[in-house]
Amino acid sequence: MDVNGLLVQGGGNICAALDVPGAVFNVSGVMPRVQNDHMIVEGIWINDGEIFIQTFSDVRLDAPIQIADVNGIIMHARMHRMDAGFHTITVPLGLESPSGIYFVRVNNETHKIAKTW
Repeated sequence: MDVNGLLVQGGGNICAALDVPGAVFNVSGVMPRVQNDHMIVEGIWINDGEIFIQTFSDVRLDAPIQIADVNGIIMHARMHRMDAGFHTITVPLGLESPSGIYFVRVNNETHKIAKTW
């Protein structure tokens, strides 16, 4: 399997790096664009203890965001106000080594992401 071909640097659509010693990752498929009302979730990824949520909105809105761990414990919850356009929302997990499965809920849509080391 040509993993580099899946990455942006190799012509694919996954934004990642393969040069982190000891890093283990699992590619389970491309996350589809999810549209809810006036907002589209373009992508979600985790890096260095932060979750990044890339969105597009055609109107100004307040989007509820929740991050839960695999046990369903809410780790982060807030309303995020965004103007029309593209946004990358950064949510700090507050963990030094955030290995695990997280559920990201944005505007009533839930997404699962996994981080393993």
